[in-house]
Formats: sequence, C-alpha cells, structure tokens
Amino acid sequence: MHDEDPLAQQQRLFELVRDQHDGARELPLDGQQLRPQLAAGQKSLNLKGYSLCIWDGWRSVEAQWRLWEVCPDPRYVADPRNGVSNHCRGNTVDITLVTLEGGPVEMPSDFDAFGPEADRDYSDVSPEAAANARLLEEEMAAAGFAGYSAEWWHFTDCDAYEVYEGAAA
Repeated sequence: MHDEDPLAQQQRLFELVRDQHDGARELPLDGQQLRPQLAAGQKSLNLKGYSLCIWDGWRSVEAQWRLWEVCPDPRYVADPRNGVSNHCRGNTVDITLVTLEGGPVEMPSDFDAFGPEADRDYSDVSPEAAANARLLEEEMAAAGFAGYSAEWWHFTDCDAYEVYEGAAA
C-alpha cells in the first residue's frame, strides 16, 4: 500500500524542482501543520484504492513573482501586487490522485493546464475524470481544505498562515 507521508513526498518534490522555481525551498517547518490533514486524506483515499501526489506547495515570494511574469493571468497565478499567494504561506497544495502504486489516474487535465478543463465545473471532461476530481475534492474538504474554482488541483487549508521566506530548518 502506498502510505508514504504526503509531506515527505512534497519535500522530495521540492528537492527536484528547486532550480526550476529559482528560490523554492523545502517546506518550512511551520508548513508541517498540513501534515495531519494530508495524512487523514491519504488514509481515507488508501481505503478507496488511491493515494495523493503533491505537485506543488510552498513557494517563495520571489518564485511567485517569476510565475506571474510567465503567466500574468489572475485566474491561475496570484498577482503578487495584490498581496501574497497562499502558496507563500505554506497552507496551499496543488495535488492529484494516483493509484496505490503511484500510477496515473484520469483527471480533468494535466497540472497547470490553464484552460477551461482546469476549472471545477467538469462539464468539458470525461465522466471518469469528473468523478475522480470530485472524489479528490470531497476527501480534501473532509480533511479541512477548500478548493479553488479555476484549478481542480488547488487546495488551501482553511487556517491562515504567516508568509515564510527563510530557508527551511
């Protein structure tokens, strides 16, 4: 059974993408407040034959500015001129479902596919992709996360966190 702690999975992800995000570092220890919630979601999904795969989480304010430069569309990237993204607070994850073995599950779109298929209306995707996205939504809501209407993969802890800019301890 794929029962790896999602936060440990996220730490490894940040090691792999640190150079791409130019400034992204491992999740700050404060962000570990998400650990129990993600673990609860993981446990529930494991019982249904799925696992969580974290694509993105904490990012530095500098990385947020770089993302805005590449995609200046407030539906998909928070405009840093309007305040700090929840990703910079460590209370937001971009996440998907995978099989227990880590294999792909049909979802509405690829990660960061900024278009109509990314929203949570699901009218323009297959019934299987819609059902999988709804399952992810339900499980993340049960674990204390709120979804974002323009991105099926984006979930924010309902608690507010302070911005974190230092290197992880």
